[in-house]
Amino acid sequence: MPFLDLGVCLGNLRQRSMSHSDTMTNTAFRPRSRGMLPCVLPLLGVGLLLLPGCFTPRTTERMRMDTMRAVQAGDFPTAIGTTNELFESHFEGEPDETGGKPVQSQEVLTKQALLWHMERGLIDHLAGDVLTSNRHLDMAGELVDIRRSTGVVTEVATYVANDTLRDYAGNAFEHTQVDYYRALNRLLQAQRREGLYVPSQLAFTPQVAGAAKPPVPFALNATDNVQASDNYDRAINFARRMTINQLQETTDAAGGNRYDDDPFARFLAAALTYAPKPGDRSEVNTQFADVMLKRAMQGYTKQATVFGNGKQPFRYEVTRRPSLVETFFIRHSRAYDQTNFDERLAQYGIAADDPRLQTSALPKGHGSVLVLNHVGFITHPEVLDIRAVAAQFRGTIQPSPAEVARGHSAHRFEMGGVVFWAKGPGADVVNFWVPIPVPGDLIGKAVAPGGAAFMGFAIPVHAKDRPITQPATVRVRPAMGGNDIASPMEVLSDLDAFARATLKDEQPGVLAKTMIRAIAKQVAAGQLSREVEQGARKKSGDPEKDKQNKEVAQVLGLVTNLFASTAATLSEVADTRAWTTLPDHIEGALIDLPPGNYTLVLDTAYGPVECGGVTVQADRLVVVPIRTFPEPLPPRD
Repeated sequence: MPFLDLGVCLGNLRQRSMSHSDTMTNTAFRPRSRGMLPCVLPLLGVGLLLLPGCFTPRTTERMRMDTMRAVQAGDFPTAIGTTNELFESHFEGEPDETGGKPVQSQEVLTKQALLWHMERGLIDHLAGDVLTSNRHLDMAGELVDIRRSTGVVTEVATYVANDTLRDYAGNAFEHTQVDYYRALNRLLQAQRREGLYVPSQLAFTPQVAGAAKPPVPFALNATDNVQASDNYDRAINFARRMTINQLQETTDAAGGNRYDDDPFARFLAAALTYAPKPGDRSEVNTQFADVMLKRAMQGYTKQATVFGNGKQPFRYEVTRRPSLVETFFIRHSRAYDQTNFDERLAQYGIAADDPRLQTSALPKGHGSVLVLNHVGFITHPEVLDIRAVAAQFRGTIQPSPAEVARGHSAHRFEMGGVVFWAKGPGADVVNFWVPIPVPGDLIGKAVAPGGAAFMGFAIPVHAKDRPITQPATVRVRPAMGGNDIASPMEVLSDLDAFARATLKDEQPGVLAKTMIRAIAKQVAAGQLSREVEQGARKKSGDPEKDKQNKEVAQVLGLVTNLFASTAATLSEVADTRAWTTLPDHIEGALIDLPPGNYTLVLDTAYGPVECGGVTVQADRLVVVPIRTFPEPLPPRD
């Protein structure tokens, strides 16, 4: 495995973790005398550089991209092996690294457990192994409940080391997605058991022009002996948890954050109540659907105002209420509350003579298919490295002869300043920061006793956003022959915007804490260099030798300060952890069809893909979740 085990050189100070994700928590170097400090410093610097984890940042990024390439190519065994290796976790009988043999024992790295379970839950979902996916997502759901609240001890520790010290707790939009995929898995199991949806695969990726993608067997495992009706109930219950628990906690904790709701999650929760047979739908679930649809209508309007006002540093692709959501709302409202139907619709801007009232009606004896296309990969946080040099300058102003005649004498002056530069997304903003003047004596006493100090820190940022590709079109091909029925898709959820908004809203707090921590480390480095300098100044009684000792002590203090500040800078690791296999956005289409068997074809920007067969029954909804990747990831270097 490509990691650096420091156990040999640092005893028991190593804690297994991944780069950008973990850091040393129990290391304390306490020299017995000042004379030991110069010997300890090199070891401390190496420890600060390497102890954030077992993998270097470059290795971590390579493994993450390898996982995504494997998912995009449908090579799920490789994706699973790479994910296990990256997070140093595996279940019994799984490989612990890419291409490895199954391991008999089970191992889960606590600090990265939530992230590993989320990544594996989605990878196994796409691979069709929904039972293993359920196992991961159920564990992720438990960890979400535990880690929703930040522990005081862990939070304080991040002020000492860096943000990667804490157990990964996930973002609010990620918490919602855990239950979203738990619901989809149970829905897939129920529909498969009834023969309503039999896909050949769930994920599709661009191929070389003219090359046919070989069919990938869909390994949906329905051998858990759970009746379809029970799995429908489980899907609806997870949708309840997703909306009533997760979204409510998100709203309560949002404060001024832009992401405080997920209208698509509410819409889907309502839609799932129409998946069971009409006779199996309870009044409680019908009431739940009513509330969710109203909240979805409100939520789409609100988020279009908050996210889609053109003032955000990112694109928001759901600038209006999706028409299929309005269609579903009208159908439900007409059946649920005919008495107050007109009044209810007027609340959401739908007039009594709106033509959508006619086109939204489900034809008698028909059923519906809701196709959900999960597109691409969500953006991943990147590192913005900010570096600074603090320097102190001393000089003497000599008076002119005329000034000397008037009684002026030479006098010394001190001045200082801090200059910044950066590397990474958004570096151009930092690179235009003007030098900050700081009193020279302050720099000399607190920051750079030797006259100069190198320091820096890192924060997570997102690269610039790009527009999405044109939404796909769904074509439904009747099994008995006849013309295809085409329906354009529309964007229902922009997860990428949620991720960008979340990071943007958290950045001021992260930046403030990071700067406080970096300054504290630099002050500590300055104090250490002063102690080294004072310890090296030995009085011998010989003025010449004392002068030499003073010069050596000053040089040693400067070197110590530069080395310690550099080591402190290297210990600053930006927390870029995130659920990377989530889609960029979700497109959808609602198609009404007479009972029968059909084949679904998705016309994408890179060509048509067949999505399997679906069976439509009267007054029932079949949900078809698929995943497409419009743009191939860049090849490995």
